[in-house]
Amino acid sequence: MATLHIDLERTLRAPRAVVWSFLTTVAEFSRWIEELEEATTDRGAPIATETGIDFSFRDGTRVYATVTACRAEELLAIEARLSRGHVALDRVRLESVAGGTRLILTSEHKTDADVFKPRNHLAALFAVPYRFPFSLLREPPKTALFYGYERSLDNLASHIEAIVGVPYRH
Repeated sequence: MATLHIDLERTLRAPRAVVWSFLTTVAEFSRWIEELEEATTDRGAPIATETGIDFSFRDGTRVYATVTACRAEELLAIEARLSRGHVALDRVRLESVAGGTRLILTSEHKTDADVFKPRNHLAALFAVPYRFPFSLLREPPKTALFYGYERSLDNLASHIEAIVGVPYRH
């Protein structure tokens, strides 16, 4: 089984309570999660530990996830079982910092899917992000996944800071 880790951080010029509100308001998810069409919780329940969330993406993919940890204004962890034995665990931590909130995302993807596992040393060489000229042909799944998370966090930051009236700087 292959494991892919993604670690990202953003500092938002907004109070922790505001950032937490956007992270836990399911109706807002489609405004910032890359390619998400709609998200709903079981029976319209608020986000809490063991809450189930249905995600519907624009490409027709449907994913069911479970909140595995939820500590108000501090930690949100969601586990999703994806196709082909692919399990994703996303953890978001919030920390108060001078002038705002630091959002720390840690994502761990465990999968049996061959697209994330090089079959040999040559394949491993071409799996790195800078594998010119092959990079011109197709973005590898690892890179696409990373950039999807990165764009989602930037969308979240822009959305929050537009609401609080402070422009987000990348």
